[in-house]
Amino acid sequence: MLKCLAMEKDLISLVIPAYNVEPYLTDLFLSIKNLTYQNFEVIFVDDGSTDKTGSLLDEFAKANSFVRVFHQKNAGVSSARNKGLSLIKGAFVIFVDPDDAFHPDFLSILYNNIIKHHADVAICGYKKVKSNFSYPAFKPLKPSNKQIIYDNRDDIMCQYLSIRPFFWATSNKLYRITTLKKIPQYPNLFSLKCFDGEDALFNTLALSYCERAVFTPEQLYCWRMRKGSATHRSFDEKNLTLLMNEDFLKTLDQSVFIEAQDYAHAKACIDNIILLFKFATSRYKNPVAAKTIYANFKNELPYLQRAERCPLYCRFVPLIKPIAYLMIRHKFN
Repeated sequence: MLKCLAMEKDLISLVIPAYNVEPYLTDLFLSIKNLTYQNFEVIFVDDGSTDKTGSLLDEFAKANSFVRVFHQKNAGVSSARNKGLSLIKGAFVIFVDPDDAFHPDFLSILYNNIIKHHADVAICGYKKVKSNFSYPAFKPLKPSNKQIIYDNRDDIMCQYLSIRPFFWATSNKLYRITTLKKIPQYPNLFSLKCFDGEDALFNTLALSYCERAVFTPEQLYCWRMRKGSATHRSFDEKNLTLLMNEDFLKTLDQSVFIEAQDYAHAKACIDNIILLFKFATSRYKNPVAAKTIYANFKNELPYLQRAERCPLYCRFVPLIKPIAYLMIRHKFN
């Protein structure tokens, strides 16, 4: 396992919101206990769980002095993360999902990279795992020299908005607290009005303040694909708040984020495509919303072709428009 730079002087805070995740806590606890980086704290925010999640978290905290648990009425993942952010003591923070797992060197590698390269955020690769995934015996990792440095704010934003390789979530990113504190609304950085794509909304805000980012392709984080999670819930009006991402993207400083403007529009196009597919495969009907989403999609589509860092999407641009229309037209009436 890896040793860390600077003798692990810096405290890292893990903020973990939890709601009815009892079946997955064993894997999470093993992930935490096996971390090779030792100077960390864990802030659990139990968001009004109705199963044994709360009691299991309390038991884990009693057995481990680096763990604190806070219980609140159900208010959503954004509220829980804001609560955790207001309570942390670390110099760095990472937001982990309670149904996932991570490599023992997860924090060590991210910390080494953020310190070595004087970055504001360190990012690692991730892998999708099935719902029945259980915490494995990870193979030891050799130090990687494949880090990619981004030291231009416009470049960082382009990379993020093109989705790959940064990934839209918060869980594979270690953030420097001094950078996050530059944001006026700190610690309330997660929108309480957004119920779909809140990670993307937060990251667009946070990364807009980052002067340097470092990425390593090592897959240190395991993202569990399970039904019933916030990411995979059935479609309803809450999903329409994904459009809040587009409203925020339009506020990016055009004098700083020059190339990123195209990527902001391309991201908006992708968000509308996601909504179209969710709309088409659900029982939810809202003719006004359907027409608005489809109109937004058509307006943003040209930008997708200009976003050269999104080759996968560009390749299918000629097919997207007719397929999207055929899928959504029955929702117009």
